[in-house]
Order: sequence, then structure tokens, then C-alpha cells
Amino acid sequence: MDMGTTNFTKAVIRIINKKDETSKLLEIPIGGKKVALEPSEEKLMIQAISFYSDFAIGTMGPHSRSSELRNPALKVVITDGKKELFSGYLFGKFPDQHAFEHNKIKLKLVDVLK
Repeated sequence: MDMGTTNFTKAVIRIINKKDETSKLLEIPIGGKKVALEPSEEKLMIQAISFYSDFAIGTMGPHSRSSELRNPALKVVITDGKKELFSGYLFGKFPDQHAFEHNKIKLKLVDVLK
């Protein structure tokens, strides 16, 4: 099973407050520990499971078609305490596609770092 593109170590996401449209950037390790999402009032945590530079799904599951950033996607798990709220992808070029649904915040994949 392909674990994504391995030459990137961190992802940068934008956390947007839906009420006042303020935002901040957050760096999270790819394949690393859970990180608190702020400015949320809740105890929301995000974990970046894997990154795909040119995301595609085939018969063997998700994979990168190339190392070029053509369709960047970050596989994440978002939890509130022990409850899993979301397990899916943040897409760099299509941020609203299968997006994390929440009443207070919106997330966007902004960049990835080596």
C-alpha cells in the first residue's frame, strides 16, 4: 500500500474562523503526532496521516501519480477528545471537495514543506 509522497515532512493548513473570517496558519507534521487546532474553543486535534503530491485513487487505493504538486492532498484525522469527527482529505487545489464540515472553523491545505 502506498503511504503517499515521503519527501515532505510538514503540511501548512489555514484555519478559518467562520464567524469573523479571521484565520491563522498551522504547521503539522506529516505522519506525526496530533496537533491542537486553534482558535477553536473546542479540544479539536488534527493528525496528518500522509501526503499525496498528485493524488489519485486506483484499485490499490490512494497513491501519487507523480512527485509534482499537481493534485496535492493531505490525509487527516480530526478528533474531539476521543471522538473521531473526520477522516478524509484536505485538497490543495479543491478545498471544498469532501471538506471537513464544522460549524465554527474551515480548513484549507496551503503548502507542504520538505
